[in-house]
Amino acid sequence: MGKVKVKASEKNLKNDFTLRLLMTYKETIVDGVGLRYSLYFAGCSHSCPGCHNEYSWNPKHGNLLTYEKLEEIAKEINENTLLDGITISGGDPLFNPVDMLKVLKFLKEKTKKIFGFILAIRWSKC
Repeated sequence: MGKVKVKASEKNLKNDFTLRLLMTYKETIVDGVGLRYSLYFAGCSHSCPGCHNEYSWNPKHGNLLTYEKLEEIAKEINENTLLDGITISGGDPLFNPVDMLKVLKFLKEKTKKIFGFILAIRWSKC
């Protein structure tokens, strides 16, 4: 399988962006190592027993992520010099892999730091 080529340009994000954002945490210590900025996205098809966030399974929950909201998130990340990284969670962050790749590329391009991304997926027992 070849690589998916996706540009995180403003035009790309404004025209065909379909991810739904459930919640953001500007500072959290429970979503990875250190102080993190966490984004929770809707959509998951795994139905893991004991899931801590069943609400996130429905891909229609939350609000449509806009380019403007993503710019706001990047600004908040850049303004917080104490952050150690970004956590992408949900739901399944890879429920919509093409759009998630756009988000990751956008954040990589627009944030001042190099962040270690954590995609929070639990594969065992699903």
